[in-house]
Amino acid sequence: MRRFGTLLAAIILVAPGALADEPYQPTQQQLTELLSGNSMEGIWAGHPYLQYFDPDGITRYRERGGEETEGRWRVDENGRYCSVWPPSERWVCYQVTVIGNSLYWKSGDQYYPAEIKAGKVF
Repeated sequence: MRRFGTLLAAIILVAPGALADEPYQPTQQQLTELLSGNSMEGIWAGHPYLQYFDPDGITRYRERGGEETEGRWRVDENGRYCSVWPPSERWVCYQVTVIGNSLYWKSGDQYYPAEIKAGKVF
């Protein structure tokens, strides 16, 4: 219950009005369709970023003012977003909650908000 309260507080602070939509954890198919060919704009650990999810499984990530990096992405059978960023070959997966046009990545006990953007935005 405490984690939900933390998420709820984050939603109110980050996305006023998002409460009109019910939060849900997408299925593998739903999340794949949501990300494929689209972008996210968000904040990860205090750093604004843009990320694009190519339908072929390539993802491109860029922090504001930074270099673009390229990795791979997929959605596992549990509906978790997974990515690998060279030089590492280790896939890391994140639970995702969707509310309206916002997506919240869960890493440990933290939720990181992002707004879904149609197409490639950078």
